[in-house]
Amino acid sequence: TPGNLVLENALRSLALENVTVLSPAAFDEKAAGAAEASLAFDVVVLDRCQPKTLPRNNYLVLGQPPALEGLTAEGPAKDQFILDWRTTHPALRFVNLADIYAAEYWKLTLPPDAQVLAEGSRGPVMALLSRKPGTFLLINFEVLRSDWPFRPGFVMFLQNATRLLGGQAAEGTEPGLK
Repeated sequence: TPGNLVLENALRSLALENVTVLSPAAFDEKAAGAAEASLAFDVVVLDRCQPKTLPRNNYLVLGQPPALEGLTAEGPAKDQFILDWRTTHPALRFVNLADIYAAEYWKLTLPPDAQVLAEGSRGPVMALLSRKPGTFLLINFEVLRSDWPFRPGFVMFLQNATRLLGGQAAEGTEPGLK
């Protein structure tokens, strides 16, 4: 991330072993040395970052997605609301996305094997996609250009997403809540 205090604080509030924040340039430098191998992270969060190289890993992508086979992203476009989402999917368990507004978003044209998790007023908002070099949970808008961080479900979504991408949750399992 080039800097996102809201996202960083939300991730640090989770029960994660380690949260390392890198600038896009620092990520590119680290990724260049691990192009064919995976990074030393269970999950990589790309926030307003278009890396030159994507090492093998699991990615949570916020905003413009990286170049992936079969995926096109046009934009940015303006004004989108989330209308419907898959409440039973592990990434969206206990998450209310009703009327979340994104001032800017990327119009996604997804390949047939992508799993759409949330629909907006102008197309898919959230999707899960497996491609070389990993699994990608795509959110088509930047967190800071939306009202999502001010909703209770934002931190719950991050918890679910990191569990799912980190291999700790599977479809149909009930995560424990305290």
